[in-house]
Amino acid sequence: MIRLLSASYRKAGLTRAEFFPLLSIIGRANRILCGMRASERDFNDMTRLTAEQKFDEPVTQIKRIKLDWEIIDNPVLSLLEQSLATYRASLAGETVSTGFGNLQLIADRTLDQLNALRARNFALADSLGRHIDAEIVAITDTF
Repeated sequence: MIRLLSASYRKAGLTRAEFFPLLSIIGRANRILCGMRASERDFNDMTRLTAEQKFDEPVTQIKRIKLDWEIIDNPVLSLLEQSLATYRASLAGETVSTGFGNLQLIADRTLDQLNALRARNFALADSLGRHIDAEIVAITDTF
C-alpha cells in the first residue's frame, strides 16, 4: 500500500513544494499525538532509541518511528506519513548527503523535542519539529 501511494504521488507529479509541507504537518501531528498517548515506559524507550539513532542511517530512524506509530495506533495517519516519507526518499535516491545540512542539529533537536513531549509542552515540541523539518529540507534539497 505504501509503495502504491508513493507511486501515485510520482505519477501525479507531486512536487517537493507540495508534499514537504504536508509531510511536515502530518509528521508533527503524529509526534504530538504520540506524546499525548505515551506512557513513561514509552518515553524511556523513545529516549533510548533516539540516543542510539544514527541520523545518517535510515534503519535507526525506522526503529524509532515504528514505536511512535505503535503508540499512536492510527493506521491512517501512519500510512500517510509512511507513504510521503517513502516518496521523499525516492526523490533523494540512493545517495545520502552529510555534506549539507546539520545532522547533529537534527539529533539534538530530536532529543529536545522528545523532552518537550515528555513535559507535555506540545507547542514547544511542534516548534522544534518545524526546525527539524527545515533542516531536513536543507539536506534533501541538495539532491
